[in-house]
Amino acid sequence: MVITKLQGGLGNQMFQFAAGLALAKKKQTNLYLDIISFNSKYSQQPVTPRKYELNIFDLPAEILTIAQTKKILRNKDFRLPIWKPNKKLTYTFYKEPGYEYRPYLENTSLPVYLDGYFQSHRYFSDYKMLIQQAFSFEKKISHDFISPTLTQIINENSVSVHIRRGDYIADQPTNQYHGTCSIEYYKRSIERIANELSNPHFFFFSDDISWVKQNFSALNKPKTFVAENFGSDNWKDMYFMSKCKHHIIANSTFSWWGAWLSNQPEQIVIAPQRWFQTNLSDKDLIPNEWIRL
Repeated sequence: MVITKLQGGLGNQMFQFAAGLALAKKKQTNLYLDIISFNSKYSQQPVTPRKYELNIFDLPAEILTIAQTKKILRNKDFRLPIWKPNKKLTYTFYKEPGYEYRPYLENTSLPVYLDGYFQSHRYFSDYKMLIQQAFSFEKKISHDFISPTLTQIINENSVSVHIRRGDYIADQPTNQYHGTCSIEYYKRSIERIANELSNPHFFFFSDDISWVKQNFSALNKPKTFVAENFGSDNWKDMYFMSKCKHHIIANSTFSWWGAWLSNQPEQIVIAPQRWFQTNLSDKDLIPNEWIRL
């Protein structure tokens, strides 16, 4: 079996699940999810408190109980890895050593427990259709759901613009780790999109839409500030983004998935040149066909 530890917000959990599911398929085994980090009694998260958010999907995986997880982590066979080049890996506890894609993950022996963020599409690119099916929002959307904004997105030459603030601003450790994309980045990206597309309509998404309105209301282009999805429905922002034809994303896995789940032909995706404030590598995070500004 493959066990994936989930941590972080929705976008991070989606990366961890996708990497685990792809590995489970390659190994022809089942996937299990460890969600113990979202239990306040066992949480080791030093920053923004998180909760399990993948329940909006109907996933092909089983959630471990706290008792099962604790038993697994006490097992002496689960140990921290020491990787040696050109050596076959035999350990079963995989602690991600960095953010770069590690192809030797596939050489781990079963059962394997995955602990990391796995922020690279390369872990699951061979199973794109399977991952997109797993992350189908339609299973959560009610049949009588009506949104004029979503209708506009589908019928127009829509461009999602995601501006992440929230804990990126309010929480000092998170701010030092991630930082925020500058207004100049968004202006350059909007201008590039406008020069390449006919009649683009920009749909702004943010966890601080009031700030976005203050700073982009003067934009002399068709625009909509999306403010209808909040609280427990904030995942609908990602759903709306995935329906857009083109994307300007933040340094956020939330909008990364909004763009990656979109199946629009010839879509333009613009991502920030720098993803982290620190020196962490992001070279395997952005697909080659996306544009970095």
